[in-house]
Amino acid sequence: MTLTGGACYVLVITTEGLMRPGILTIVFALAIAIAGSACGKDEDPAEFARKQAEERQKKNFREGAKKVKAPVQGGKKVACEDLVKPEIFSKYLEQEVTLTDFTAQSRQRSLSAECKLKMAGEVPTAEEQRKLLEQHGKVGAVAGDSICELRIDCSKPDTANFVEACTKKNGNVTRDLGVQACVTISQRGPKDAYRYLVIEPDTGCVVDVLGGPSIVDEPMIKACAQAALESITASSLDKYK
Repeated sequence: MTLTGGACYVLVITTEGLMRPGILTIVFALAIAIAGSACGKDEDPAEFARKQAEERQKKNFREGAKKVKAPVQGGKKVACEDLVKPEIFSKYLEQEVTLTDFTAQSRQRSLSAECKLKMAGEVPTAEEQRKLLEQHGKVGAVAGDSICELRIDCSKPDTANFVEACTKKNGNVTRDLGVQACVTISQRGPKDAYRYLVIEPDTGCVVDVLGGPSIVDEPMIKACAQAALESITASSLDKYK
């Protein structure tokens, strides 16, 4: 404890170990009493003590604040092949998929990577698609179509409150994937389209998982999110640091 100052002396009290409300009340009352004896006649001891306590709290916060680094510095782009392993997605989706790096064509220039997983196989001809439409009333997802799209941002640290941010998007937070995931729903024609937003724990990358244009089934989007969490690892970013 030290006393410093001019017209008013400042009582510096650290509150470590004194966090119980009763003790804090006594300590703050003591501070006011001492401040009152040390202040001039024109100064309110309670207001003076309150201001000094606020300044001390701000100083402690600045000194104790942690510097959080972005997973990838300088807005570098990351190759999809370093982040996404198609065989893992094939396992979760129970069908073979191929990987397309869409980063260069992405409209979101701040992303580290935009990756698309497409249904493998020979793309049907226009005539074959017409027959599918006649038989089933829709073409649905066919070879060459995107099953899921990953928008991955490793360029900035995520320090926001995840639950609060999700709520602002009218999303629901779930831990079905083993980590917090923000699930949002949008309208796509007569059906709901699902979207999963997760923070990959090993890298800190934010992964936004969407279904392709023909995909509206939530289980498929969820499977893509699970695959992304398994596919992206700490070593994925080794050469980008």
